Amino acid sequence: MPGRGLPADRMSDPSLLSPADTPAGASWYRRWEIWLGVGLSLAVALLFLQGWLVDLENRAIDLRFKSRGGLALAKDLVLVVVDDESLVRLGPWPWPRAQHAQLARRLKAAGARVVGFDIYFHEPSSYGPEDDAEFVKALAETGNVLLPVVFERKQVWDNDVMEVVDRSVAERPIPELRQATAGEGFIDMEYQKMNPDGVLRYVFLQNRSEGMTFFPFGLQLASRFLDQPITVGSDGVALGGRRLPAYALPGLRHEDGPVQAFMINYANQTGFFDEVPFQDVLDGKFPPDLFKGKAVMVGTRTKGTSEDRKFCPYGVLLGMEVHAHLFQTIVSGRMFTRLSPPAFAGLLVGLGLVVALFLIAWPGMTGNLAVLGLFVAWMLGADQAFRRDVVLEVVPVLVLVPVQWAMTRLIQQFVALRQRNRDLALLNVDLQRKNRELSILNEISKAIVFMDNLTKTLDAILRRAVEVLGAERGALIMLDERYENLVEEAVVVGPAGRGEVPTGLREMAARLVEQGTSLLVADVSRDPELAALAHGEASVRSVIGLPLLVHQTPIGVMTILNKLGGPFDADDLKLADIMANQAAIVIEQARLYNLATIDGLTGLIVHRHFQSKIEEEFRRAKRYGKPLSIIMTDIDHFKKFNDTWGHQTGDLVLREVAKCVRSTIRDTDVAARYGGEEFAVILPETDVEGAAQFAERLRLKVEATTCQGPKGPLQVTISLGVASIPHNAVDTTQEMIKAADEALYAAKHAGRNRYQVAPAAGPAQA
Repeated sequence: MPGRGLPADRMSDPSLLSPADTPAGASWYRRWEIWLGVGLSLAVALLFLQGWLVDLENRAIDLRFKSRGGLALAKDLVLVVVDDESLVRLGPWPWPRAQHAQLARRLKAAGARVVGFDIYFHEPSSYGPEDDAEFVKALAETGNVLLPVVFERKQVWDNDVMEVVDRSVAERPIPELRQATAGEGFIDMEYQKMNPDGVLRYVFLQNRSEGMTFFPFGLQLASRFLDQPITVGSDGVALGGRRLPAYALPGLRHEDGPVQAFMINYANQTGFFDEVPFQDVLDGKFPPDLFKGKAVMVGTRTKGTSEDRKFCPYGVLLGMEVHAHLFQTIVSGRMFTRLSPPAFAGLLVGLGLVVALFLIAWPGMTGNLAVLGLFVAWMLGADQAFRRDVVLEVVPVLVLVPVQWAMTRLIQQFVALRQRNRDLALLNVDLQRKNRELSILNEISKAIVFMDNLTKTLDAILRRAVEVLGAERGALIMLDERYENLVEEAVVVGPAGRGEVPTGLREMAARLVEQGTSLLVADVSRDPELAALAHGEASVRSVIGLPLLVHQTPIGVMTILNKLGGPFDADDLKLADIMANQAAIVIEQARLYNLATIDGLTGLIVHRHFQSKIEEEFRRAKRYGKPLSIIMTDIDHFKKFNDTWGHQTGDLVLREVAKCVRSTIRDTDVAARYGGEEFAVILPETDVEGAAQFAERLRLKVEATTCQGPKGPLQVTISLGVASIPHNAVDTTQEMIKAADEALYAAKHAGRNRYQVAPAAGPAQA
């Protein structure tokens, strides 16, 4: 159709902009998306390297531990625990070291390959030198016992600087025991730097004191068990072919460089290792092959022996169980593999580049899905990799990808909008040529608005169209609500106001609806189909006919007749076409509004819309101190009409009463079908006396109205209840409606065909 809409192009969707739409589109490495991705990934990498994301990453690792679940039960290590029952049978702690000597001999006899005591022996026995001697003798006889070392911060004299300094000092077993033991390992764990949240994930692989190097207790136990010496390298330690990589913790440094630690691959919580009470071992109450060829760790599980509890990703563990899991990690060969922080930072930058390329290659939903797929793949891959003892960082990716996606898409939208502005600027010359039409259209838009009444809306639209086009008159012929037949009630505007639609125009409207095209006839007398309109009362000289379309569906036809000063031309048709577009939208909105708010039987607003109206008027009256009245009405003996004459007669009565209501109210009043045969009227700025007068006027009008029933005229009366503020002291619309409703029922009980006013207090009075 001529003039109908604007050409569609890529401006309609900013996501359709291709790389060539930007000045740098020819070289991908010049694209701002690339540099944004690099900048953001470098920023996140810097946060990662500085340790700002470590706490969140640790918690993500804990979640992966729990997601993975426990590993197969350990077969190479048995725990001997000092429990409450052992204390009851052997006496209070500390026990004589002869008891530990007996245990060592018993374990040696049972075939234990190595035994580690997670119990302090750094002071002489309180039971005397003989007790220490007995333990020393047992250690020498067994030859496979390890004892613990504890590091403590102490003030010591430094001969080099000749002053007291703060140093980490190893608290070792007493010399006699050191000479007889097979080795020592430190059992204390560092919290402040490596494990600040109290969850033990990392351990140092070595500690130095007074020129000596000490290794973790679990590592020493594994070394003796595997019969492999510990060798120290720049990136960790090794036991034969087993390499224990030291991971440089991001953001942590000491005097010698980055803090490096080993990550324990915890297998499960308490219950992963076989346990035997201390006393049962002394009594020989254990399976014959339980200790054969295995490592044994001795520790405490009772509050009476300086309880030692730690936290791991699975929950609470005994201190010795932490060392047991370190031992199990080494012996099982399930050491974690993890990229160094610098290597992962480089990978993160590469990931930022990939995301940028995705967002460049696919500007629309495809690119969004590609980035989402990459993000989900990384997260799922990190979970699956963890199950295979590979640790991939997830928090930096969790930060980078959503932020990069959001910023890139936001800037792309901005660039697209800027491109739109450039394209619109190119249309400026054409827009200037159409300045007159747009100015007129602006005036039309001010007039063509929905006026909460379809008839008023149609009348306003047609009057403005006739005025703008300089015509004598016009007509709007609408299709019914099913969009099937032309409605008989059409709006006609002319010198005489409203009138009838000529038959020839109805036939032309039917053709335009069927064809869906506009029509311009400059000289009707020369058109074979319309020539008859040029004569007689119609006297049509020139005509424009336009179908009103909503989503390519016709809803009616607008015809403009007889331009003053000459025939209609193509410019008039274009302008009328634009008006038709606007009018079709407004008319359809009016119809939809009517469907939602107007009762189809009575033509009054529906109950739900009434509720919003009364709330609006009530708030306005309260705010400005204005009076407000509401009238509730009910048709007397309405059930009798339905029961005697049928529902069609009942509907007829409802329509007639509704006509009386509509003809009685002012333009500012609101009438509604409240429900069934009950009506309600809102009277803004009307006091109780004015409302009473209105009620009586409406009652008399209905009483004087005769409804034609199937067997003759029917006499109809109504009862009314009146409530008003400030006459009635109500705080809510519900209270006001209730007051009017009670007054209505008081009127019905008083004999019907009357009104009652709700009093300020007490029952309603006539």
